[in-house]
Amino acid sequence: MRSEQATEQRVVDVLGWGGVLAILVAYILASTGMIVATGAAFQILNALGALGLIVEARVKKDAQVVALNVIWLAIAAWTLARSIMN
Repeated sequence: MRSEQATEQRVVDVLGWGGVLAILVAYILASTGMIVATGAAFQILNALGALGLIVEARVKKDAQVVALNVIWLAIAAWTLARSIMN
């Protein structure tokens, strides 16, 4: 049982760090002009980052981080949907 918990914790940690990395990459790419902040790539990276952080924060029962990233995900999804519609 302990091995399963340790494996689950590693997966959650990887998702959390993957989320952090996705958001940072989006910010770096937009800040250096490599992608547009209103473009699909930026929004997808932000959405994936938020999802990873939501999973980690839920498991660790960190309500503030969950709330922030649910809003972050909603903004990314809304902006992505707007860009697809236009």
